[in-house]
Amino acid sequence: MFEVFERSRKVSRTDSQAFEDSIELQSHFITKRNELCRNGELLSSRALNYNLNTLQMHIETLRQEKVPKELSEEESIRQTIDTDKEIDPVMASSISAGLGTGPMQTISDDEAIFHQDLMLKVGDFVYVEPHDKNLDPHIVYIESFKKDNTGQALIHGCWFYRPPETFHLASRRFLEKEVFKSDNFTNTPLSQVMGKCCVMFVKDYFRCQPINIDDKDVYVCESRYTSKGKSFKKIKIWPCLQNTPYIMRSNLLPMTRVPSVFAKNRTNIIASDGKSVIAEAGDEISENDITASVTEATDCSVLDVLRPNVPCSPPVDCPVEPGVQIQFFEQFTIPAGTFRVGDCCYVRTDQERNLICRIDRMWVDQDGNPYFHGPWYVQQAELPPTTIGSFYPQEVFLSSIEDTNPLLSICERCSVLDTTDYCTLRPTEFLEKDVYVCEIRYLEHEKKFEPLPESGLKKFHLQNSATVTDEIYRFRTPLVLTKASHQLPQVIEDPNHPLYQKLIAQQQSHQQ
Repeated sequence: MFEVFERSRKVSRTDSQAFEDSIELQSHFITKRNELCRNGELLSSRALNYNLNTLQMHIETLRQEKVPKELSEEESIRQTIDTDKEIDPVMASSISAGLGTGPMQTISDDEAIFHQDLMLKVGDFVYVEPHDKNLDPHIVYIESFKKDNTGQALIHGCWFYRPPETFHLASRRFLEKEVFKSDNFTNTPLSQVMGKCCVMFVKDYFRCQPINIDDKDVYVCESRYTSKGKSFKKIKIWPCLQNTPYIMRSNLLPMTRVPSVFAKNRTNIIASDGKSVIAEAGDEISENDITASVTEATDCSVLDVLRPNVPCSPPVDCPVEPGVQIQFFEQFTIPAGTFRVGDCCYVRTDQERNLICRIDRMWVDQDGNPYFHGPWYVQQAELPPTTIGSFYPQEVFLSSIEDTNPLLSICERCSVLDTTDYCTLRPTEFLEKDVYVCEIRYLEHEKKFEPLPESGLKKFHLQNSATVTDEIYRFRTPLVLTKASHQLPQVIEDPNHPLYQKLIAQQQSHQQ
């Protein structure tokens, strides 16, 4: 989501509506996220480190990079307009045809020009005949009156473009009756003026209305449009005169936005599974095209943070002999995934069930082979058949045996929590079936249990900031765990087996 906002700011001007909207939306997202996560009390994640202060710092840095370039571009455009009022070749080619090429005489701005039954003054908005009869009349703001060398009266002014006259994405939405102040200035024969209209600044349009102008001839303007850059820029100060007086509306107009006319040329096609596929009108769409579109729309991948290999110093309890080239790691990536010191994981075996172990340290030897060392966790199915007791459904037992194994023998991560953590929180990246609880240590040689120390399971403190920590969700209400009697291993299935009868008798005695 943040990449979308950053991309929008990167391709937009700092004073554009898109730039400001991206800041507002991202700020709202961060505020709402912190509210839902209770500022880390409910959900603890590295994502919470990106806050409003971080956003503001990034925006200020981006402004410092973009503003000088934008000022340079504006100065270049201003010089071009001052030296030569360019006429858009598509919009005004037919209008400029037939005008005199000699010097022009400027009429005083205080004078009014009468055309048919219209009285025109500097600051008026007028309709001009379109270059194509199938188009709506063009809107021109009168800046001055002129006469060519033949004495023909001309109006010199700025064009205001309707949305279809601009280059924009089909997904862009516009205010109803919105127009844009362009950088196109032309000299237009007075004979091509068709009537008067009014363009109002967005701050006035919704609460005021002009006198003696029909609603159908009233337009709203919020931004200017640059033909060279094909970009929109929000207007801060309205640059046009107000010849027509305004009165307050009895009811404020609703600020509604409508889709682009280009978006209306699309048709929704419902696929067989009920999903909507967008296609251009007039296109022939086969069933294979629909299936491919739906597949592409539903295809997604999990976005993950960068997880580099993070070297670390040798552990205090594992000194490296002189001359031995061994590199220890706090975080290391293998084909099965990225693993850290302190992670619990499944180790593949020849049996159907994988073993559970913990990574206390991991390293790469001088031949480039990765290894890890740590204790095993005994699962209930691995206990001796004579074991009697009541355990939690997902309970495992910390073994007294530690072992060294190739890191490549690991197939995936799991999570082992002590009782307090198991009842109050969950790492968000694990399925519930891969989360276990441990409160007992199992002595392999003595075949007996002993409680864990009061501190619980060993805690690991990662030193390097590049090491990715787990995202933790905390329950609003702690879980209440209940123990169940230890089930007999499935390997003893014969009721007539002597050991089976003995275990049944022991369990009945234990329950009494």
